[in-house]
Amino acid sequence: MTLTSDGNDSGDRVISKETSFSHQANRVITVRAVQFNLPVSVDRHWVRGSPFKTHLFNSLHLTLPAVEYWMVRHVQSRLKHITASPLRQNVRGFILQEAQHAEQHAQFGEILRQQGYELKACLKMEDWILTSLQRLDWRLNLAAIAGMEHLTVLLSEVVLASDLLAAAEPTLKAMLEWHALEEIEHKAVAYEVLQTVSQNYLLRVAGLAIGCAFVLGLLNRCTLTLLYQDRCLWRWSVWREMGQFWLTKEKMLLRSVPHCLWYLQPNFHPAAHD
Repeated sequence: MTLTSDGNDSGDRVISKETSFSHQANRVITVRAVQFNLPVSVDRHWVRGSPFKTHLFNSLHLTLPAVEYWMVRHVQSRLKHITASPLRQNVRGFILQEAQHAEQHAQFGEILRQQGYELKACLKMEDWILTSLQRLDWRLNLAAIAGMEHLTVLLSEVVLASDLLAAAEPTLKAMLEWHALEEIEHKAVAYEVLQTVSQNYLLRVAGLAIGCAFVLGLLNRCTLTLLYQDRCLWRWSVWREMGQFWLTKEKMLLRSVPHCLWYLQPNFHPAAHD
C-alpha cells in the first residue's frame, strides 16, 4: 500500500506547538514489522468450535481492511497541518500500524471464500456506509474515526482480558491480539488529531454516534449473515453465546454505555484511563 496525502481545505488551523490535550506526547507508538502466515486450511469453527465466536471474529477479519484504509486516508490528510513533533510522530505511527492491520487481515477473505461463504452482502454494505460517510464533511469523518477508535479500544480490552479467544486457531488468535494491543497503544491519536481541527463538543458527540452505529451495526449484520449461511443462526447455543457476549459474560453492550458516557465528558481524553 502506498501512503499518500489526499489534501484538504485551504482554511485549516496549523498546530505548531504542544497543546493542553496532547497527553500522549511522551508515549512511543511502535511500528512492528509483522507477517502472519495463515494456515492453508482453517477449521470452519476455529474459535473453540463455536459458530457465534467464530463468525464474530470472521466479521472483524473481513471488514477491517476497508475501515483501516478509510482511517489512514483521513488521518494522513491532516499530517501536513500538524507540526508539533510528538503528535506528528504519533500520527505517522498510527498510519503505519493501521496500514499493517489492513494488509494482514485482508488475507482472511480468501479463507472464507474457500469455505464457501458469499461475502458480497457484507462487503457491499460496508462499501455503502464508507462511501456515504465520505460524502459528509471531512471534519465529521475525523470525528467518526475518533469515536470508532474509542469503541474499538473497549473491544480490544475485552479480547485481551477475557477467554474469548482461548483455544482459537493460534495464528488468527495472535493476529487479533496483536491488533488489539496496537489499538490500545494508539488509542489517543485520532482524538488528538480531531482536536487540532476542532474542539467542538457537538462534533465529537456526532462522531461517537456515527462510530458506534457503524461498528455495532456492521459487526452484527455480518455476524448474522455468516451464521445464516453456515445454517447455525437458529441454534439455541448460538443465541446463548450471543447473549453472553453482549449482556452477561463479556458484557460488551453493557460496558459500552459507561465507556461512551465517559467519552461525552467535557474533559475527556483517551489517555486518562490506562
